[in-house]
Amino acid sequence: MNRASRLMSSVACVLLLMTMIAGVTASPDLAEADHDSGYSVDCYLGNPNQNRNIGTITIFDMTSAGSACNSTFIDCDGKCVGCVTDFDLDGTVCFDKNGKKFLQ
Repeated sequence: MNRASRLMSSVACVLLLMTMIAGVTASPDLAEADHDSGYSVDCYLGNPNQNRNIGTITIFDMTSAGSACNSTFIDCDGKCVGCVTDFDLDGTVCFDKNGKKFLQ
């Protein structure tokens, strides 16, 4: 295995581990998730109001929605946000790749 392959394997393992760790607990200020199935997150390229939905994923920690979208879809190139319906707010909450929360 050459150096580049080992580096890519290490990066992939770290990203998988981070996603798994982030999914352990749900954020208490958001709607309750079904702990068996998690939260359904719509991933948008750029501004979610422009309706460039590139897919849907399931996660267990809302604050990781944006980073999980960016890790899952290669087309994101770090520019995707993850959005989920928050029944407490009666609206949609989105998270960027850094976990910053904003209303759609």
